[in-house]
Amino acid sequence: MDSFAGFSRKDAEALRRWHDEFRPIVERILIPEASAPPLPADRRRTLLGCFPEGRRLLEVSQLSPLEFVLREFEHPVIQAGLLFFNGLREVDLRVRGFGHHIAALLASSSKAQMAAGGSRALARALQATAVNAGGTILTGTTPKRILVENGRAVGVETKGGEIFRARHFVASSLNPQQTFLELMDEEHVPKVWRERAKAFEYNLLAPLFALHLNLKEAPQYRALEQVQLEKNHSW
Repeated sequence: MDSFAGFSRKDAEALRRWHDEFRPIVERILIPEASAPPLPADRRRTLLGCFPEGRRLLEVSQLSPLEFVLREFEHPVIQAGLLFFNGLREVDLRVRGFGHHIAALLASSSKAQMAAGGSRALARALQATAVNAGGTILTGTTPKRILVENGRAVGVETKGGEIFRARHFVASSLNPQQTFLELMDEEHVPKVWRERAKAFEYNLLAPLFALHLNLKEAPQYRALEQVQLEKNHSW
């Protein structure tokens, strides 16, 4: 708060006001939501509309992070800092529906952290962990295609002609077009998968990494049973 006051006393007061107002919203709504299966949007709006904190969250959420910051804070340095902070959490500042994001960050007990030595040190630590576990990391290597035998992905061929066969499975962190259209022969990819890959649209939210599983049945959430027992769902 003192650092805000060094630029604008009014902005420091706004910081305190939003911190105090949004702390119960974070603790009673946003944190429980993060540990429970998502509710249908209409059902969520109905529940939030039943009490003051929920209505306030819905109201602020209608803005984009940019609109919220420009409306609530006056000093350009503070505005830029808050929007940078917002960007670290991978929410596009133009997206409406996330106007609460800045306020939630200010009220959260979890703060942005920087790795000692910078992001390069973090990458090297992750690399060392993989190598120590017996893995091999190749840099400057471009995949040519995913090898498929008897309907199963069995390895990867690089543009340099190297072939790496998998002992258990092949995983791709590339986007849908690269994975299903560029690296796999058409005959090995169901038509509906190819059509969906072609039509895939990128939104303005992240995360940087995501896990997608092709399952035979819906996942069983460990938190679901507990949430069902709490009839009011912490609302």
